[in-house]
Amino acid sequence: MQSAHRKAYLKAWYEANKARYRQRYLDNREKFIARTRANYFANRDEWIKYHRAYHETHKEQWRVRTQNRSAKCRGTGTLSRDLPQKLMVAQHSRCRYCEADLAITGYHLDHAHPLAKGGLNVDSNIVLACPSCNNRKRAQTAEEFISRMVTNRLKLDNVEILT
Repeated sequence: MQSAHRKAYLKAWYEANKARYRQRYLDNREKFIARTRANYFANRDEWIKYHRAYHETHKEQWRVRTQNRSAKCRGTGTLSRDLPQKLMVAQHSRCRYCEADLAITGYHLDHAHPLAKGGLNVDSNIVLACPSCNNRKRAQTAEEFISRMVTNRLKLDNVEILT
């Protein structure tokens, strides 16, 4: 384990030499890519094992990274890495729509105002929803979905009363 002094030194050294190493990479890009590719194919099983383990231990960061990558392609903004944890605290680990316990059901990062309707991929437009609600919501706004849920519940209550 590195000492705090050593970590600080390495961080400072990296910052001081970042531009130089970036230029070296750009000048020899094909060589770096070929070396990395050869290393991957020579140690493919270890690479796969490492990446699977990383994915299992960093699920929330992976979700945010995936959404940021998709949003970057669309040009609609990026999310902060600690957003799922912040939303879990703010929503008391409950689904935004049905109040289900997200610790049990799991969760999806949902756009309150959908990207399909011009919403942005920014922290203020994201809520946590259970997979069931998020899949049923599709491209509706939060208000549209909640009003549809209330209407459907009223219909179900009336059917139960009539029978």
